[in-house]
Amino acid sequence: MSNNVVKIISAGAPKLGVRRCTEFFEKNSDISVRIIFATAPEITKAILSEECSSDIIIAPDLIVSKFEKSGHVIELSGTSIGSVKVAVVVKQGAIEPSISSKEELKRAILTSKRIIFNKASSGQYIRSMIDNMGIRKEISNNILITKTGSDVVEYLDQSLSNNEIGFSQATEIQLKINEGMNVRLIGTLPIEIEHVSSYKSALLTTSANKKAARNMLHFMSSNAAKRICIASGLL
Repeated sequence: MSNNVVKIISAGAPKLGVRRCTEFFEKNSDISVRIIFATAPEITKAILSEECSSDIIIAPDLIVSKFEKSGHVIELSGTSIGSVKVAVVVKQGAIEPSISSKEELKRAILTSKRIIFNKASSGQYIRSMIDNMGIRKEISNNILITKTGSDVVEYLDQSLSNNEIGFSQATEIQLKINEGMNVRLIGTLPIEIEHVSSYKSALLTTSANKKAARNMLHFMSSNAAKRICIASGLL
């Protein structure tokens, strides 16, 4: 049976698209798929530790390119999955910040009781954005850093405050809304500071099941998979 199981380690932002693609693939093949979702830093650590048993990686383009150069993944073995923008989220019924420009977002951050973002790639961008705005010292006591983008949304869902701003990938926010979380997606970051992350699949050189994994990757490059990814919110 091991020859009919493909293992994927994937970033969280394209989670819904990846899940739906694997479900479709499983229904139309005799191959089962197992997925582990992790942050980009966790994916990097797992692969560099050489303890990763996955066959396929789905991660930001820069990470996949780095692993192509280091020989951890096979060059040109995968395909583009899609892109995601960082967005702003608040608790349903809370104060809705104006985010039509960089300056308006800056004012909203300064007047918010708490700013929540994660340790993953989108959170690293928010950290640098705050630094570039020159307001890190002013809001340092109001920052809460979670492990994942999903944790940002889950925190807001349970919060009693009506003046907090969260940042996460738009797809992760929408997924949590679909699951019933009591939050509102305000919109993506203002165009002058927007952040777009593109995701790509690739075959790990250490894959124990390359044939089945290549079948999965071939499907991920198909028009059917692209339609599934777009429907899930990927750009």
